Amino acid sequence: MLTPTRSTSSSAPAGGDTDNGGRIPVFARRLGSWHLSLQRQPYDAANLVANYDLAAAGWHKIIDRLDYMPAYRALLKQALAHWPAARSSQHLRALDCGTGTGALSEALAGACAVPVEIDAVDISPVMLSKAGERLRKIGLNVALRQADVQRLPYANNSFDIVMAGHILEHLPDPVAALSEMVRVARPGGLVFACITRRTLPGLWIHFLWRTHMVSPADAENWLHRAALQDVTSVSPNCRGLFRQLSLACCGVKPDNQC
Repeated sequence: MLTPTRSTSSSAPAGGDTDNGGRIPVFARRLGSWHLSLQRQPYDAANLVANYDLAAAGWHKIIDRLDYMPAYRALLKQALAHWPAARSSQHLRALDCGTGTGALSEALAGACAVPVEIDAVDISPVMLSKAGERLRKIGLNVALRQADVQRLPYANNSFDIVMAGHILEHLPDPVAALSEMVRVARPGGLVFACITRRTLPGLWIHFLWRTHMVSPADAENWLHRAALQDVTSVSPNCRGLFRQLSLACCGVKPDNQC
């Protein structure tokens, strides 16, 4: 992958470019006529499942330690405030893609002013089991299903809200996954994504999990390329590692898109 530049010497991780032959971009530099790049092979589906299965037991402890829950709720409240349909809906149906232990589903239930029916998918069966145990304990009924966000087992136009927390950056082609999320959203529906951002703390996630390194502009570009409109970034009103590690943006599926 080559990053165009006006100068004779520059470098930048190209998190927003998904045309990379299925590899995760790490580094790109142009030195005169020399074009240097470093890319990393992402985990395949089987390895990603295995790694998440191993991490599942302690996953929610990490979420609690990093204060993800209040941050997720704050971000979703901001996203809902930007969404015109939130003011007129009496009942909502939502899909949580890559639910992990169910944190984003729990946050949405707390952020919505109206009843919300939630479906959630994850590629890891152990994560789903942990999500089921946890969500039942707090009295939240979520329909859980093992599935890949890149091939969602739902009909077109099924959900008012489709969301993903820290999953898109793991995929070789995040725009293709977003397009699948858009497919199952209803026209006028909200698509929300929380993504690991390009910062020094984010580098640890990048090298551990082989993720894209993403800036707010990269994330917004992904949503625009997935044919969403009214794309906007939302920021958590909090301090600490979550703010350093994460960014979020949302967009609306056009009314004329089926």
